[in-house]
Amino acid sequence: MKVLAVASILAVSVFAAPFIVQERGREKQDKDLMVVEPSMIKWEQIEGLPDGCMSSNLAGDSKSAPFVSMFKLPRGTRVPLHYHSANRIVTVMSGTLVLGREGKPEEGTGMEIPAGGYARVPAKSPHWNFVKEDTVFIVSGDKPKDLHWLEKEGEKK
Repeated sequence: MKVLAVASILAVSVFAAPFIVQERGREKQDKDLMVVEPSMIKWEQIEGLPDGCMSSNLAGDSKSAPFVSMFKLPRGTRVPLHYHSANRIVTVMSGTLVLGREGKPEEGTGMEIPAGGYARVPAKSPHWNFVKEDTVFIVSGDKPKDLHWLEKEGEKK
């Protein structure tokens, strides 16, 4: 009887061990130091924006909060008036991002954020974006990632 019990425990252990190790590996991966080289970043086209407007999820899930995402927009991209449900911090890594509160996204109007600078955008605060040159910026938010258009392609909503 004891032999059968020991054999059963061993069989279950051998069967379950890979799953336990895999789960522990997943937990460890979430807590380990991670370095991602630029060539390894997974970029995805941003739905509703021109070709070449890309995003990459860095931390969290874009459908939950908090989140951190990186965006890459080509020179001359204009993003019409919109708002987000989350409070956001926008940090420019390279290029220049222009952020405006009203009107159309134009150079010379709005506030320029050069590489190394950042902006705080409160939740539901209408704004537009314009990039003067190829620009990469990081956005962190305290609510799920969303986008609500107030103007789209010259039409007010």
